Amino acid sequence: MSGDRHQRIQQRAYEIWEREGGLHGDPERHWHQAEAEIDGEDSLQGQAATDPSAVGATVLSGKAKKPRRSETASSDV
Repeated sequence: MSGDRHQRIQQRAYEIWEREGGLHGDPERHWHQAEAEIDGEDSLQGQAATDPSAVGATVLSGKAKKPRRSETASSDV
């Protein structure tokens, strides 16, 4: 495990622990959750770097549709 990755996971696990109230309990769960989040983020960044069209597709899919005439709200009339 690289030092940078280890530090990022450690920081994220601490943030998860704080967000959950900072109670003693299950540090392994926090670590594994942080590890999964960091790996997921790295995977998404890797995909965006190798396939820039994937980013554009996400943006375009969020585009709002115009309502049909029959779907016009009463406040629009």
